[in-house]
Amino acid sequence: MLNYATLKPGELINFKEGVGSTYDLLKKEIQGTLALTSIEELDVWYDDGFLLKEEPLMPSLIIKNTPNPSITDWDVVICGNIMFASSNEDGDTISLTEEATKILSKFKLALLGTNPVWVYHNYEVKQS
Repeated sequence: MLNYATLKPGELINFKEGVGSTYDLLKKEIQGTLALTSIEELDVWYDDGFLLKEEPLMPSLIIKNTPNPSITDWDVVICGNIMFASSNEDGDTISLTEEATKILSKFKLALLGTNPVWVYHNYEVKQS
């Protein structure tokens, strides 16, 4: 069994359990060409072909790598469906670790225009 989370554009993060092939779960949740980026122990699976679809671009997640309030070339913008999991030292996809779940809890819901989007600050945010 795999404990993971999903995110669809404009929706809340949804925690799930799945059985069967990890690849089949990824294909079912992502519905596109699989691509991966990671934030420490959190693996972020998404559709690498979202730009090729003839659909409006609806960002689901913005990973801010700079403190600049605007989106920069260093930031990661992901559109479409996302699946969150973790991986072991062999690179196999595994259930979300405690550390990965802590990272997910730091995601903040914001507005991009009138569209809700999740934002993760991948740098230390100084409290004023």
